[in-house]
Amino acid sequence: MNRRIRTLTVGAVAGLSLLAPVAATAQTGSAGSSGTSADTRTAAVDRCDVATVKTHITAAIDRRLTTLGTLTTRTTDARGLTASDRSTLQSQLAAEKSGLTSLRSHVAADTDCASLRTDAKSVVETYRVYLLMAPKVHLVIAADAVTAIGTSTQRADAEARLQDGIDKRKGAGKDMTQAQAQLDDMKAKVAAAQSAVASVSSSVINLEPSGYPGNRPAILAARDSVRAGRADLRAARADARAVIAALRAA
Repeated sequence: MNRRIRTLTVGAVAGLSLLAPVAATAQTGSAGSSGTSADTRTAAVDRCDVATVKTHITAAIDRRLTTLGTLTTRTTDARGLTASDRSTLQSQLAAEKSGLTSLRSHVAADTDCASLRTDAKSVVETYRVYLLMAPKVHLVIAADAVTAIGTSTQRADAEARLQDGIDKRKGAGKDMTQAQAQLDDMKAKVAAAQSAVASVSSSVINLEPSGYPGNRPAILAARDSVRAGRADLRAARADARAVIAALRAA
């Protein structure tokens, strides 16, 4: 996930790279003599290709709008996502889309590179789509899914059926010691998975782009928790398969 985020981020700031020479020229002008101050800086800023820079910044905005649309669809369709978390994420994504759409119009109306430079910076720093919004949407969905599995009636029914199968075979004189231990471990792993993700949603869902990178540790901690929860569920499924195999063999 980190490699993908880095790739997306590098591509998104192409507009900023085009403006870098302008910024350097402006700084050089300010350090010169009094005869080359304000007028020289203004002329330097205006030398960039406004149309080209606008094209790059608009493309960066459009990529983010596409990503936000994908995240919105996933949030709408996600199974296990709580109603409260779904509503919160949808509102946040809608606000991001609205802001970027407005910024897109502002870029279209820009006529100089000083304004475009400010807008390019805003694309990256005001709307942390790849570094914050996308990760937290994925984390909340994943955490809620783990919780939903742990609390589902289907899982409880499956545990009950497995226990009933073990008990019946015990009654028939079969040694089900190992199967019982595996079922007990399955239950423990499901409980551990729920515990691992218990605070994930609440810890990341209200993180704001303006708080980045200070809030990045919360994202990383939540990611580790989700990974741990998923690992516990995989172990629980392995236990379930082992119990089923033992029941069939008995």
